[in-house]
Amino acid sequence: MSGDPLDRLQRPVLPPMDADSENAREHPIAPVWVGECLRLAGEAVAPTLVFRQRDGKRTALAYGYLTAVRLEAAQRIEIDFVNYMVSVSGRRLRMVFEALATYRALELAEAKSQFDEADEAPFIEVISIVSTSER
Repeated sequence: MSGDPLDRLQRPVLPPMDADSENAREHPIAPVWVGECLRLAGEAVAPTLVFRQRDGKRTALAYGYLTAVRLEAAQRIEIDFVNYMVSVSGRRLRMVFEALATYRALELAEAKSQFDEADEAPFIEVISIVSTSER
């Protein structure tokens, strides 16, 4: 890292974690899947967010163009990028919202099936990506 004090503002950095703290379990060092729908970046900062849809389509959007993230009743998240609006619907999405707000989410994936196992992990039913020029 350079000695420039603005470097930290230009490039988001996760705070250092003590290996013995409770946060060490919440923020793993290496990327890890939480259930089948959320992949966390660990200590790295993700430059892009990858959306994986059930039909095999994948879209990567740069965090640098993220303008807003809104959580509605833990069942819907709206994500605004400069040229796209993304809607994520499912259950137990609070962890997904927090990962997006802190740039820790690497990938969001639609669940492989439409059946929810009802565990503690986020469950994403549908991801919709719309170009803002089409709205």
